[in-house]
Amino acid sequence: MTQTKVQSDWRRPLETPLDFSPMPVPLRWAEGGLVVRLNNSRIALDIIVSRYRRGYTPEMIVDNYPWLELSDIYLIIAFYLRNKESVRDYLRESYQQADQGWAQSFAEGYTSEESYQAYLESRADDWFDKDC
Repeated sequence: MTQTKVQSDWRRPLETPLDFSPMPVPLRWAEGGLVVRLNNSRIALDIIVSRYRRGYTPEMIVDNYPWLELSDIYLIIAFYLRNKESVRDYLRESYQQADQGWAQSFAEGYTSEESYQAYLESRADDWFDKDC
């Protein structure tokens, strides 16, 4: 049996174009710089990060918020993973400001004691207030 030499160009560069340029993180400052939200939504960064830290997968997050794009959730989680300290600092500052607002509202009689206590209880397990 004679072997036929096969002409192959398996060493040629691939022709499929891939774009490796950076992808923008789909986040924006809102309410005059008071909160970071996902582009085109009212969902705040802390919602996504908190759920991720509780073990939600990006797919589970999108199941809860079906109007969000799965690829955006992955980008936001990647942003968080690369910027953990900055995100934690932002969340601490943001919630400290919210705490002050709730305390002032309660002191001035705009918020009931029941609502104020419920707010404080909801904040008891915030991961970014702890050293982690």
